[in-house]
Amino acid sequence: MVIGDHGLARGAPCFIVPLPCGASLSVKKRILNIDRARSKVNLSRAHRQSEMWKIIFILIFQIAISTLVAWAGPPFLTDDPEAVGYRHWEVYVASQMVKNKGGLSGTAPHFEVDYGLLSNVDLHAILPLVYSNPDEGATHYGFGDIELGVNYRFVQESDHLPMVATFPLVGMPTGNHSKGLGAGHVRAFFPLWLQKSWGPWTTYGGCGYLINPGSENKNYWYAGAVLQRDLSERVTLGGELFYTTPRAVGEGSRTGFNVGGAFQFQRRTPPVILGRARHSRPGSLLDVPGLPSDVRPPGREKGRIPVFHG
Repeated sequence: MVIGDHGLARGAPCFIVPLPCGASLSVKKRILNIDRARSKVNLSRAHRQSEMWKIIFILIFQIAISTLVAWAGPPFLTDDPEAVGYRHWEVYVASQMVKNKGGLSGTAPHFEVDYGLLSNVDLHAILPLVYSNPDEGATHYGFGDIELGVNYRFVQESDHLPMVATFPLVGMPTGNHSKGLGAGHVRAFFPLWLQKSWGPWTTYGGCGYLINPGSENKNYWYAGAVLQRDLSERVTLGGELFYTTPRAVGEGSRTGFNVGGAFQFQRRTPPVILGRARHSRPGSLLDVPGLPSDVRPPGREKGRIPVFHG
């Protein structure tokens, strides 16, 4: 029997060993089992390498695209009542990642488009490319749930009154729920946002009710407030507090905070953003339901610089 034809490196010495007739078949079976085990190991290694390269690609992409995100996107999650100018377009490109005990999830990237339909009314859409990389299971990447909304600012800011707007949002189940890329059902968020500025200080926030259908889900309230200060024309620091009522059966209410700052090198260029977040799920429609924590891309906050503005 030729041992060299079963698993030895090419060009290695080949030995012919005389064996009893019954033993020859037994040895062949053992060799086949060894070959199969080696094949499984190689496939497992190839799968792990493939998963690793997917994660590396996503992280590199997020680092590259993050330079397009301007203040006050991440780490702040609460929105404000600012509206797009009449007949003006704003297009944003951004990416966000969440790392928790369940794995990695995020958008890479998501595209936000806003159009000023009227002087105080603008249309809003977010088109996300979503990835889900749980610790247990396969990594998936694809189109996520579309977010649609209308922002209506009905009170202008004055010396004594804050700016006030409502910004209802609807999440359409366009992502693949079985792969963890979408919620699998229609959701809706009905918030009320306020904003007031004095000198270098600005505060904005509000609350809203999120309709969150699902067998184990519950409708819940979200409330948040942001306070930020312009230290100079190019440096801003701020902090945020927010709260959610229980969003699923068996869960309690949650609170969270974010702190962050931004430095802008030149006018009309995206600033460098630094932040630290400790939070639960914010009031948003975009999520990756396959993981315990959901992903909320940055909203349309005050002072953000669009990739395209017309």
